[in-house]
Order: sequence, then C-alpha cells, then structure tokens
Amino acid sequence: MSDSITPALIGVIVGIISTLLTIFLTPRIQHYFWVYQRLSDMRLPVIKEFNNLAAEFLNNYLNDLKYHPTDQFFKSFMVVTANIKALFSQKAFDCFKEFEVMIGPDLGPSKGSTESFIRARDTVLRALYNEAIGKIGKKGKV
Repeated sequence: MSDSITPALIGVIVGIISTLLTIFLTPRIQHYFWVYQRLSDMRLPVIKEFNNLAAEFLNNYLNDLKYHPTDQFFKSFMVVTANIKALFSQKAFDCFKEFEVMIGPDLGPSKGSTESFIRARDTVLRALYNEAIGKIGKKGKV
C-alpha cells in the first residue's frame, strides 16, 4: 500500500510547489516585460523627434550655408537631449553628445562634411534603436 501512495504523494507535492511558484513568479515576470514595453513605448517617439530635428537641420543647412536655427528649434533639441539623457544609457547619450556638437549656428556639417554629419546621425540612431527595440546590425536588420 505504501508503494502506491508514494508516487501520488510526490505528484501532489510537486503540484503544490509548481502552483506556488507560478503564483509567486508570474506577476514579477509580467511586470518585467511590462516595464520593458513601456520604456520602448517612451523611447521610440524620442528617436523619431531626434531624427526629424537632424533632418530639419541638415535640410535647412544644405539650402542655406549661413543657416541659423531658430530658438524654437533649439528648444525642441534641448527637450530631445533631456529625454535621451533620461531614457537611454550613458553610452547612448555619449554617442548623441558627439553628434550634438554638429548642431548650432555656423556649425552644422561645415565642422566636418555632410557625409560625416549623416554618419554621426546614423550612429546615434543605431545606438538609440538598439536600446529601444533590440540589437540592430549595420544594415538595419534585427
């Protein structure tokens, strides 16, 4: 009789332990993924705004080599800077800061070349997207 009770008792104990682990771990695992998703949801509009501002600056600079960004442009750029600092790693922010020196009155691509401006922008975008949605290779593949 004891031989038939032992496997049943082990099954009940394993069932109870599995249930308790599920009750304990499921909310924590769900919370982890929820936080990751929310962080991505907050990061993506910042990346889009950065890309828009970089494109606006480059477009205006190429149309007028004496282009001076407006106060509104700098205000928007300061907001993006603060958001990148708050939402991304220090490594990504440092990458952004290397690009940031190319933005300003009488600076722009003239500090380097238009190609170096685009390469720096692309490097920042890659770093930001890597943190927002995962590893992206040089060709943009996930």
